[in-house]
This record gives sequence, C-alpha cells and structure tokens, in this order.
Amino acid sequence: SLMRPDIINRLEDLEDNLRKQWNDDQRESPWHRIERAQQTIDAVAVRYNLLEGAMGFRSQFFSNARMLLRVIEESGKPDGKRLREYRDSARSSLELRLLSNQPLYDDYEILTLTDSLTFLVNKLGLDDLLVRRVLDGKSPADRAVELIAGTRLGKRGDGSASTLPDKRRRILAGGQGAIEASDDTMLSLARLIDRESRTLRTLVEENAEIKKQAHAELTRLRLERSPVSIAPDATFTLRLAYGTVKGVTGQPSESRPWTTIRDLFAKADTENNRSPFDLPESWRSARGALTDSKSTAIPLNFLSTADIIGGNSGSPVVNTTNELVGVIFDGNKDSLVLDIAYDDVRARAIAVSAGAIMTSLEQVYDAKELLAELRTCHLKHSTTNKKDE
Repeated sequence: SLMRPDIINRLEDLEDNLRKQWNDDQRESPWHRIERAQQTIDAVAVRYNLLEGAMGFRSQFFSNARMLLRVIEESGKPDGKRLREYRDSARSSLELRLLSNQPLYDDYEILTLTDSLTFLVNKLGLDDLLVRRVLDGKSPADRAVELIAGTRLGKRGDGSASTLPDKRRRILAGGQGAIEASDDTMLSLARLIDRESRTLRTLVEENAEIKKQAHAELTRLRLERSPVSIAPDATFTLRLAYGTVKGVTGQPSESRPWTTIRDLFAKADTENNRSPFDLPESWRSARGALTDSKSTAIPLNFLSTADIIGGNSGSPVVNTTNELVGVIFDGNKDSLVLDIAYDDVRARAIAVSAGAIMTSLEQVYDAKELLAELRTCHLKHSTTNKKDE
C-alpha cells in the first residue's frame, strides 16, 4: 500500500495544501514540533526498547521482579503521580498478573534470557557501562543461568531444576523493607536498570505527548479548512462505518463478492484436505446433511467497502433495515492501507454472514439451546420494531 502512487500522492497533496494554510508566524508549526519530538525519541529508541521495553531481559521472572519493584515504589505516591499501570484503578488486574500461578520452567527462561541478553550486548556493545554491570563479567549464557538460579519470583513448573519457593507474596506484603532486604537476583537486576529505564520512559512519553498535541492541532486545522465534510479518525470509541457489498474489479469477486458453504467444501476438495484447508471432523460429518439441502447456497463470507483496520474483528454488520447480516473478522491484503487512508477501489472488509452462522449452529454444531435463544431475541427485536413503526 505504501508503494501505491494513487494513495501516497493523494496524501502528499493533502499535506502540502494544509502546510500552505498554516499562517501563524508567531508559533512553531505542528510539523516542526512533530519532527523535533520524533528526533528526540529516535535518539533513545534502541535503549528505551531494550530497557523500558524489556527487549534485553525477556523472562517472566524479570517481569515479576520489575512489577514488584515498581508496585511497591509507586504505592507510596499520590495516585495521580504514579505510572499509569500502577494506579488504584489498575491494581486488581496488576496483582492478577503479578501473582499468577502460571508455571515457569527454568530451561525455557534461561533460553529466552540468554537470547535477549545477547541482543542487549549486540545493540549496545560490551563497552557500555550498564551492559558491563548487567553481565557482571560473565557471558550472556552464564549470566542467564545465574540470574534464573537465584530468583524466587515465580511458581516453578514440575520438572524445573530449581525448587526455590515462590516469594512474590511475601515481598509484596513486606513493602520497601522486603525489597531492600532481598538478595533475589532478578530483583537486583530490575533495580540496576530501573533509574535509567524510568528516565527514558519519561523522555519518550513527554515527546509522544508533544506529537499527539501537534497532530490534534493539524486535525483541527484540516477539519476547519476542508471544503468538504471529513469523517474524523477513530479514537477507540464506538464508530459507525458505511459501505456496500462489492467485489474487487479484475478479481473473481467482481461478479460475486461472496463465497458459499458449497465453495467451502469445493476448496477443501481442490486442496485434497491438506492443511490449512482441511475441514474439521464436525464439518465433514455434516457434509451430507448440508449438501442435501439449500444450505450450500447460503453466503458464507462476503466483501464490503466498510472502513476497517486491526481491532475491528467482531464488529456487527447491519443492513439498511437495521438487520444483523454478518460479523466482520478480517480484510483482504489491500485493506491494510486503511490504516493511513480510505480506499474503496481495492480495500475490502470480510465478514461471515449471519445465515452461515445460524446454519452451522444448527447443522454442524447442534447448538439447539443457543439457536433457541438467538431466535427468541430476533422475535423480540422484530416485534419492537413493528411497535416503533
């Protein structure tokens, strides 16, 4: 999509026109602010990702150590001054993750930690002071073994070499005193990198906010100056997108922008039921019943020009009479461009049809109770609509 001139040229023309409309000589333009902020982020991005993003310390034991260290330190601050994931509103989910009973296995943790410590060395170099302190004179592999062997911040699964008891709850209950008294290797590692990690996080978040505010200013300018109405970008709130059922010109879908249950079986046959086209036993068993009825002609999936992107899976599709006709679950390859610009020439949303859902519940999965519930809801909805009319 980024190599499509029709998309990129259109975006460049829009930006050039918007730049010409910026006429405030007294302030730094939003574009300059975004560029300056991005340069600041770029300068520390590798270090930020390795430390704050923990790409240099991939181990659940390390994640537990960092959470313990920070939840205790952040708890001593006013709620509004804490890192967002340690505020009171997130406390229950935080403790659920921190005290999880997920079994951890030393061999696997050593493997991932060795790999990430090696990555840390490759990116920052052995002359980096923090790298030297992290490795403590050892190779990444030997240091990983030492760190995993000396931690008690997780529940070890059956078969792990270590039998050290899990001390997460004890340290959490003991607060700062327990942190300072602990000789846990992972806790020591988390403390070693935490100051620089926090500094990097603050720098990145401050400049990300500068970018966010500048983009908001550009959006306001764009909406104010545009000669035509513009739909605003989605903001993680409820949104309604309009589109039509339509195939892609020059592709098989042009004449029929949907597949059927019959096509499902035909595809499996053509591919000799090899993975990933092999149908599960439930569908193979129901084939006779389905092919003996009109069910095979029921649309299975259909295309539309609705504006979607990652995160829209599960969105309901309704027709012009407010009837649920499908559920979006994917898009074609060209729909990825919708992340930067709307396109109704090649980008398509893919939805499974309501008819296929009902048919499969009835004839494949034998979900009688669920079907009865859905049909009851449908009747109530139809009755309500008639009363409204």
